Amino acid sequence: MKIYRGNCNAVVDILTDVLHHHKHLGKTIELYLKNNKQWGARDRHFIAESVFEIIRFLRYYAHLSRQDFSSIDINTRLLLAAKLLSEQLEIPDWFELEDNDRQTILLQLNEPATKAIRLSYTDWFFKEGENAYGKAWESLATKLNEQSMVCLRANTLKTSRQKLLKVLGDEGIIVQKVEDCNDGMVLQQRQKLVNHIAYKDGLFEFQDISSQQVVEFCEPRPNTVVIDTCAGAGGKSLHFACIMQNKGQIVSFDIHENKILELRKRASRAGAKIVYAQVVDESLVAEYRLQGDVVLIDAPCSGSGVIRRNPENKWQINAELITAITKTQQQILDSYSTMVAGNGILVYVTCSILPQENELQVQAFLQRNSGFRLIEEKSLTPGVNTEYDGFYMAKLKRV
Repeated sequence: MKIYRGNCNAVVDILTDVLHHHKHLGKTIELYLKNNKQWGARDRHFIAESVFEIIRFLRYYAHLSRQDFSSIDINTRLLLAAKLLSEQLEIPDWFELEDNDRQTILLQLNEPATKAIRLSYTDWFFKEGENAYGKAWESLATKLNEQSMVCLRANTLKTSRQKLLKVLGDEGIIVQKVEDCNDGMVLQQRQKLVNHIAYKDGLFEFQDISSQQVVEFCEPRPNTVVIDTCAGAGGKSLHFACIMQNKGQIVSFDIHENKILELRKRASRAGAKIVYAQVVDESLVAEYRLQGDVVLIDAPCSGSGVIRRNPENKWQINAELITAITKTQQQILDSYSTMVAGNGILVYVTCSILPQENELQVQAFLQRNSGFRLIEEKSLTPGVNTEYDGFYMAKLKRV
């Protein structure tokens, strides 16, 4: 494989923005590609995949180049060199790699490394994973380092999964339906579909299969009130509307106004007429007290179950973050659970794989709130019982 100077410089620049200046990984890549339309498909693939791979395996490539992976001054060009040499690619002279740096990397490739280094996790995160999952942790840690799949959900307010499969298939877009998810599909080859007419017409949404299974776990019914308390841009709210056949009421809350505005646009495109999206505050929580037949709390969390999509988050997960986030989760649970109606259902969800945010959080809530009982809990664990995102969900009933 031939290596081009412009592509390598782009990789180094993006890595510098992300690691030195803490810019968002996905948005930074998207901006670079948008501003350099002269790059072809192969160039774009090399740049995007190289950046994602180096961020995923940051600790390992830092180890090969004998750098501190947590240093804000880490040499991003050496990280790229380590990746290229580990793939047995020849580095051209214009790369200006010093001979001693080349020899260091080549020597380090033959040196033994711990599992935490090879799989590229912090010692703290790796130990937490071992404590929680035992022998299954290595399979889980390996799966989290793989590229995530592109998943779609047919919008049954406008079409069916079978019809959508045909529409896309007739255009050579190979999509496979997922058997254990009613409306879910997976793209067999990654491609950009945000400009596709079927998407613009609201025939499908981008939504991970595990996220779709969360909504099905909630068992929403037509002509009921569902409150989606941490709705974000509303993927689950739109899915609720489909299952409820646009009958009833879906109240979607979020603290971020920009996400609520985006949710309203998406609901309009999808034809989800029963979605009412609002920026949440204490008065709204009080207004909907004891009103929700189903109250979903998709709580803010470490995101440890979705680091395939956001590999940069892997390096921010530590004891301090977990302490802070579990406190926030506790406050949200205590506040938003007041909106559950008598005999109503509370569903607590995270996209985390860490017990502190999941079953331990639910156990602590039940100890504080005798008016609820646990009906069911479920964990979707990548590499163990799912090929998709990692989620935890617990269904509780007000009694």
